[in-house]
Parts: sequence; C-alpha cells; structure tokens
Amino acid sequence: MVGIVNNINNLACNHFGDKEKADIRGERTTKPAVSSGVALVLGSAEGVWQEIAAAQAMHRFDAVIAVNDMVIFWTGPLDAAVSLHPERMPEWLEYRAARRNSPPVKLVTHAEWPDWFKVVGHIHELPIPFDIVTPSMFEGQKDSGSSGLFAVKAALQDLGFAKVVLCGVPMTVEAGHFRSPSLPWVGALRHRVGWEQALPHLTDCVRSMSGWTAELLGKPTKSWLDTA
Repeated sequence: MVGIVNNINNLACNHFGDKEKADIRGERTTKPAVSSGVALVLGSAEGVWQEIAAAQAMHRFDAVIAVNDMVIFWTGPLDAAVSLHPERMPEWLEYRAARRNSPPVKLVTHAEWPDWFKVVGHIHELPIPFDIVTPSMFEGQKDSGSSGLFAVKAALQDLGFAKVVLCGVPMTVEAGHFRSPSLPWVGALRHRVGWEQALPHLTDCVRSMSGWTAELLGKPTKSWLDTA
C-alpha cells in the first residue's frame, strides 16, 4: 500500500504548475478567473451513462468533473476528481490508472475534513496532495447535499465554471448505484435538504438530466447550454 500511495503522490504532484501549487493540505495560491463555460458533473446513479450520452448530444462541454466512483469509470479526459471522502481518493486514482485512463487535472476535497474524521476516526491527515481544499457548502447551506452538491459548488466557485449539468445525480432512493442498481440509496432523502438550502446559488446555473434534481432545477436545453 505504501508503494501505491507513493505512486499516487507522484501522479498528483505532477498537476501543480508554477503559478498554482498545493501542499498536503491543499492551499491554493490563485483564484479562478471570471466564470465561463459549462461543466458536466458525473455521479454514480443508475442511468448515468444514458444521461451522459444525451447531454453530450446537446452540447460540447468545457470540462468533465467526476464524483467518487466515477473517477474510476469515466474513461475520457477528467478535469477534476471531487469527493467528500478524501481517504478513498488514493484507491480511486489507483484503479483509474490501472484502467489506463489519464489522471485528473485537479483533485478537490473539503476543508472540514479534520473535524469530520475526528468523529469517524478514518484519517488524521490527507493521504495525498489535493489541488483544492475548499468549504463543502454554499453560503447559507447548513446541511450536506452529498458529494454531488459539493462537486457543483466546486465547479462554480472554485473551478470557475458558469454553468453545470448533472448526470447520475437524481437524489432519489430508487436510483441506486449503476453497479448495484437493485440496492436503493436510502440516504438520498436526507441529503435533499442541503440542495434546497443551496437553491439560490443553483437556480440560474445548474440543470440535471434526471430525478428529483431535475424537478428542482429543470433539465438543460440547447439554448440554455449555448448561452454560458
């Protein structure tokens, strides 16, 4: 395992250029420029692959951001890997590399991880360098909306995109993980409150391809996509 982590450390450090560097805690030295472009955020719910195909048929996206397990399974170029679970990122990166997929350009996790992991006892320091370590919630948001909502926040406020389209982030119980679709995600309902709290930040700039999030935010249209 030490060898795996060392290899991933080397892989992650290769992302840092002269103008933006991070240490093991992920402090940034630059901020995104004026927001522009549309990012595709990929969750792991059943139907994600069909939703990706439908979204890409409408628009050529400026970036792809993968959440959690999708870091492994998205085979194309990956602009950012985002998660509220930094302790699992080495595993996801190792599997991604084993599948001969290119490494993510950015690794993103949340700034509250020290307090979270004091409670659950997983880790006492980040296992690898992260390019961006940022607050997990929007201003006014009090409850977590899961890693999917965190990825939206990172895309808009930390990576500098003007709009986001969600694939595989329906936030419904019945839409289980695409690898185990028969298993419901019972946590979906309790995470919805975070999305509702963050709604003022989402209404104009986020759309979803399916589920409860599509009901809340609307589905993308070609005209909406083309005006980013």
